[in-house]
Amino acid sequence: MRELYELRKSDPPLISGVEMTKVLVAAMSLPVDECNSLLSSVIQEVKARTNTPARKSARIMVVGAQVDDSALMEIIEENDASVVIDDLCTGTKIYWPDVDVGGDPISSLAERYLTRIMCPRTYREKTGTYQEYLEERFGHIGRFIKDYKVDGVILYIYKYCDPYGFEVPATKSYIESLNIPVLYLEDEYSMSSIGRLKTRVQAFLELMG
Repeated sequence: MRELYELRKSDPPLISGVEMTKVLVAAMSLPVDECNSLLSSVIQEVKARTNTPARKSARIMVVGAQVDDSALMEIIEENDASVVIDDLCTGTKIYWPDVDVGGDPISSLAERYLTRIMCPRTYREKTGTYQEYLEERFGHIGRFIKDYKVDGVILYIYKYCDPYGFEVPATKSYIESLNIPVLYLEDEYSMSSIGRLKTRVQAFLELMG
């Protein structure tokens, strides 16, 4: 999966955000061997593409929780932008970071899930200055922004997902400290508000220029 993400670093990305979302959702529901076979075939197909996709005006990162519908990605990419990276429970949170090997496997897995995945559901005691705390919590987002040359971030939070909701101010503060514009969207777990989402996304991308 990380190899597939690498193909999104180019400008324009070789695989769209819509396509990537569909692959991520499919991978969640398949046995490991079938998933790896699917990923291998997708990677081969993407690398073999001869028609270079049109370059779009903005490179967008989507940050949120369990986004398993490609509708938001479609809205973004229909408005002259590319979704190039994410910080989602269906995406990079699953496939980054690594588990330490060499020690007790169960302890290493527990350490990875409880302390290395920067998810709002796991408590982090504040240490150092506020800016140091933000870097500890959201530094991985900053690294993705740099590596994938992100122009703007869409913070997409489901209503009543309180752990993510509580972290919105800190998340926005960190991303804006990197001089990256942020659009905060609160939505329901349905596409009933798709018209409102289109308007907000269009306005955000226009303001980005």
